[in-house]
Amino acid sequence: MKYPQSNLVEESREGERVVLYHRSERKAVVLNPTGTLIWPQLTRPQSLAELVSHLQHLFPDVASAQIEAALKVYLQELKEQNVLVECPFA
Repeated sequence: MKYPQSNLVEESREGERVVLYHRSERKAVVLNPTGTLIWPQLTRPQSLAELVSHLQHLFPDVASAQIEAALKVYLQELKEQNVLVECPFA
């Protein structure tokens, strides 16, 4: 499973945060610091393992299992807000 950004989302920066605007739903989503770090990675579909690896590189003192568990929850939240999609065959 890979996760790319929804093509219905526009982004902007507010300070150190990324703000997403879903055009069809007319709603904004402010990403937390972790979301702000991974959002640029999602311009092309990324697997959970690729995203964990990216964050593990940024936070080497955090166990990869902890990163993976937190990331699964966060990716699900982004999918529920329709700013992220799943691509089973990407």
